[in-house]
Amino acid sequence: PRTWIAALPLRLSGPLFVLLLLVVIGLALGIARILPAGWIGVCLTGVVAWPFVTARAVHEGVAETGEGLAPGDLESARMSLETLAGDAAESCIAPLFWGAVFGLPGVAIYSVINTCARDAGASNAVVKMNGLMSLIPGWLTGALIALAATGVRRTAFRTMQRDARRSGLLGAAWPIAAMAGAVGVRLSGARRS
Repeated sequence: PRTWIAALPLRLSGPLFVLLLLVVIGLALGIARILPAGWIGVCLTGVVAWPFVTARAVHEGVAETGEGLAPGDLESARMSLETLAGDAAESCIAPLFWGAVFGLPGVAIYSVINTCARDAGASNAVVKMNGLMSLIPGWLTGALIALAATGVRRTAFRTMQRDARRSGLLGAAWPIAAMAGAVGVRLSGARRS
């Protein structure tokens, strides 16, 4: 599972989703309150928050992309790149961003909303909430991808600025468009300029 939350039965109705969110907020606030101040508290917060940051998804995305490229399966590699770009934003950068803004409760809240939004039966409200919470981290991820694109930074930034707004993906649109510009392929409607 992507996180411990992924093991829960996620076909939640509105009231059950709100209840789960309130329980997670309460637990996160309670844990944050008992952690010591200073660097020790920061380190312990990182340890407690680590299960919410699923860097493993990004690692798996890189491996899948390589597997698609090895036999020349460009379509599979293209789909894996798209997933990789979106997962970098939603699985790594977004939890870290919300953790930096609101501490442990921010990480926990984002993780619950994101995991519930990935469920096929998620309500439109949860999906939209996830998209909005992923917007700034998605832009940051896209900017990091573009900055890392040595030799084609301008193209990656230009593609990100042009194509991300055209997509209905909100947060994931920015890194997907930046990746498209960086590697010179079309991903989810983003194309290299």
